[in-house]
This record gives sequence, C-alpha cells and structure tokens, in this order.
Amino acid sequence: MKRIPISNYYGVRLHIANNVTVQKSSFEYGYHNAITGDEARVTNSTNVSVLNNTFSHTGVVRSRGCCEGAAVNIMGFQTATVSGNAIDNGYAENIQADGGANNVTITKNNK
Repeated sequence: MKRIPISNYYGVRLHIANNVTVQKSSFEYGYHNAITGDEARVTNSTNVSVLNNTFSHTGVVRSRGCCEGAAVNIMGFQTATVSGNAIDNGYAENIQADGGANNVTITKNNK
C-alpha cells in the first residue's frame, strides 16, 4: 500500500488524464480534495478508476469554512469507477460527482 500523508492541497489531481488507476493507497490529512479533476476547468479525463483506497481526515479545508474538501471529486470524469474505498472521518463530502461527470459507477464504498 502506498501511503500519502499530509498531501498538501491535493493528493492526486488529474488534468486531461486517460486510463488512470489509483488503487491501494492511503490518503491522510489532505487539505482539499484527495483525488480530483482539474478544478480550474472541466477536463474530461477518461477511464479513471479509484479502487480500494483509504481516506482519513480528508478535506481539512472545509472545517475552516472554505472550499469542497472531498475524498474523491469526480468532476469532469468521463467513464470512471469509484469502488471499494474506505473513507474515515472526512470533513466534507466523501465522494462528490458534479461538473460534467458522465458514465460514472460508484459502488461498495464505506465510511
């Protein structure tokens, strides 16, 4: 398992990314979104999989009255799967689907 502690602003930020899999990683104390599309614009990343990761204390920014702070923000993802993730003690939305997300499957995630 890859451990990503104190992942600064974003843990993984995807900008026009295709065929990407983020799996079996641990995101701890992320300030904003742990995994996200490029928030400056909808970027249409395709074939993105977020599988079997652990998120702990993500979205610290939300507790300070700012921004989103989701564990997974699938904004702009075209064809994506978010499955088997454990989200523990997130400060805001755990999984967020907005901003042009299409053909996305979200299954078997737990808090």
